[in-house]
Amino acid sequence: MILVECTCDAKKFEVEPNLAGGIFVCENCNREIRVPKEEWAREYSKWITKTAASNEHDRVHGYQKIVELGTENALPALMRGVYDGSRDVVNTCLIGMIEVGPVGHAQLLDYFNKKMLAVSRLVAAIREESYWDAAPVLSRMIDEGRFNENQTSEMIPLLSEAGSKLDPAERQRCIDTLKALRKVFPNLAMIIDNALANYRRFDSQVVKIPEDAKHINDEERVDRVAEMAVSQRTENKKGCLMSLALLISFPLLSLVGGAMVFLS
Repeated sequence: MILVECTCDAKKFEVEPNLAGGIFVCENCNREIRVPKEEWAREYSKWITKTAASNEHDRVHGYQKIVELGTENALPALMRGVYDGSRDVVNTCLIGMIEVGPVGHAQLLDYFNKKMLAVSRLVAAIREESYWDAAPVLSRMIDEGRFNENQTSEMIPLLSEAGSKLDPAERQRCIDTLKALRKVFPNLAMIIDNALANYRRFDSQVVKIPEDAKHINDEERVDRVAEMAVSQRTENKKGCLMSLALLISFPLLSLVGGAMVFLS
């Protein structure tokens, strides 16, 4: 039998091997899940036992190996891992959600939107693990309008720090995002200019302020936001003062009765 896990309350099912590579519909939420291949399932079963070890090093290693297996089937395990009491384990699982691709990115956004995770906590994990490949991924998500202004401001210094660790194409992605933000959020000009200054060695013109960023009224600003994205930024700005307090504090998310969530 092949173990299939869903992200809805970590529901688990066993399916026949002949369904490997096919689609299984979760009996709880009706989500379609790709059934992993038998070889993947065997490796997963081996490493998932490590994630329950009493030794922190073994748990981190187990989650790392699960991420290395690839595919979105790793996501339910990573979602359990962010409730671990170890900061290193939580870091590993947050980084893993970036590595597994769009489904992991969507899960992170869901945590942000539900105030279960602060952007500052993800940024801290990226720094602590020196996972600079996250910068172009976050740049793309910023370009798509996935974050409000306060959340974006938390990420700007990271885009700057990552510059020298990235290849030219990824570096340019970060530069382009920062330049676009310079037009959209004039009130963030100082931290954006500081971030761009770190790229001066690669592009002497990078700190030049675009003419259309020098004078921009509220109506133009709204238009620029719409150009960058058609998603939820406007909605997320509601209650931004509360969000800012939450983001700056590196909050703890705790559950009564035991499990710890997202260490700050």
